[in-house]
Amino acid sequence: MIRERPVCEGVAWMVPPTFTAQHKGFYYDKARDRPVFYDRPEMAAAKEAWRNALLAMRSQFATPVAGAVRLSVALEWPWPKSMPKWRREHASPKVSAPDLDNILKGLLDVMTAMEFWTDDSQVSEIHAAKRYADRGAVRLKIVEIVESKEKPRRQEEAQGDLPGID
Repeated sequence: MIRERPVCEGVAWMVPPTFTAQHKGFYYDKARDRPVFYDRPEMAAAKEAWRNALLAMRSQFATPVAGAVRLSVALEWPWPKSMPKWRREHASPKVSAPDLDNILKGLLDVMTAMEFWTDDSQVSEIHAAKRYADRGAVRLKIVEIVESKEKPRRQEEAQGDLPGID
């Protein structure tokens, strides 16, 4: 049986950084015969913005999450000035750059470095959205997925819990 344990939930009032993990710099190291990747100054600034925004949420719990994690993320940008006010209630999803998956890579790297969890491989489920809103924000919810040691119930008992099955 699987149980869920809410770890933290919060809102960081900021415009999400648009500089993503895809913007890393690199050079070729001839001595080692391989490329070397590094954070360009803009990427370092974006990671610092993430760190500052997430500090309050990280202080909600003492130790990093040890088990599997479900992460829910909503990234909200202010409405573009070019969008008429009458259209704003109908046009919530943000379909322009940056790509959601690239933003999440940078966010997960920062959250791992801040010890929300011990390794980002623990994040087994992600629910994410990018949208427009009245104010820039990053909304996060972290839930630990815990496998219970409880003995499974018999088939007959479990069927009674489902709607429409007698």
